[in-house]
Amino acid sequence: PISPESFTQEQRSKWLETGETPAPTKTEAPAPSTESEDENPKPAEADAAKPNDTQPEHKKRGGESRKQELAAEIQDMLAERARVKRELEEDQRKLDQSKQGAKTDPPAVADKPSAEAPKRPKIDDFETYEEFDAAQDKYFSDLADFKAREAVKADRETREKAEAERKEQEAKSKEVQNWQEKVTKARSKHADFDKVAFDAQIPISDAMKKFFLQSPDGADLLYDLGSNISEAQRIFSLSEFETNRELTKLELAIPSKTPKPKTVTQSNPPPKEVGGFAKTGDDAVAAALESGDTRAYIDEANRRDAARLQRK
Repeated sequence: PISPESFTQEQRSKWLETGETPAPTKTEAPAPSTESEDENPKPAEADAAKPNDTQPEHKKRGGESRKQELAAEIQDMLAERARVKRELEEDQRKLDQSKQGAKTDPPAVADKPSAEAPKRPKIDDFETYEEFDAAQDKYFSDLADFKAREAVKADRETREKAEAERKEQEAKSKEVQNWQEKVTKARSKHADFDKVAFDAQIPISDAMKKFFLQSPDGADLLYDLGSNISEAQRIFSLSEFETNRELTKLELAIPSKTPKPKTVTQSNPPPKEVGGFAKTGDDAVAAALESGDTRAYIDEANRRDAARLQRK
C-alpha cells in the first residue's frame, strides 16, 4: 500500500471522497545497460547477495511498526474527512435556510433609534480583542448619536413649552383687556356699577366667572346679579350646564344697544284695540326684552320652563 504522505493532490482528493486507497503508480523499468556485464558477480557483490539470517526479522519488525503508523494515519484522515463532511453539510443547511428565509420573510425594517443610552461593552464578553475593539467603536458612535438625539429632544420640548406659556400669557392678557373694556362700557350705563357689580356678597362660581369673561355682556350680567342677590345665589347652586343656560337667558334680556330716548309728540296715541285675549308668552318675552325688564324676562322664562316640564 501507498503511504498517505506520498499521495498526490489528485489521489488525496479521491481518497477523501471515496475512502479507497489509490493503486501505486507504475514505475518505468530502467533502460538496459549498454555496457556488458560479467555473467559472474564479483566476490564482494556475491557476498552482499547472500541472504542474511537477521534481515528478515528486522524487516518484519519494521513492517509491523509501519502498519501501526499507517493505521493511525488512516484513522486521523478518516476523522478529518468526517469533520470536513459535517462542515460541508452544515454550510449547505445554512445556505438552504437563508434561501428559504429570503422567500418568506418580509423585507427588514430599519431599526428605530433606541430611547435608552447604549451599554458599554465588557472585554469578558468577547473571545478576541479585535471583537471587543469593534464593539467599543460602535458603542462610542451610538453614544454620540444618543446624546445628539437627547439634545434635540430637550431643545424641542423647551421651545414648545415656552411657546405654550407665551400663548397662555397672551390669552390671559387679551382676556383681561377685554374685561376692562366691558367694565368701562357698563360704567357708562350704570352710575353705581362699581358699588353693585363688585359687591362682595355676590356668590360667583367658576362656571359663572368663565361665562362673564367670555360673554360680550359679562359686565352687565354681573351688575344684574348684583342687583338681585337671591337670583345670583340660585344660579350659583346650579351645575355648569344649568348655569350657562340661565346666564344665557339673562344675556338675551340685556339690550344690545342703549335705548334711544323717547320722542315726546303732541299727537294723540293710536286707539287701543279691544280684544278678548291676553298677551301670549312670546309677547310677554318680547315686551320684557323691549323694555329691558330683566326680572320680567326671568319670571316669564321660568314660567314657560315649568309649563313645559308639566306637559312632559
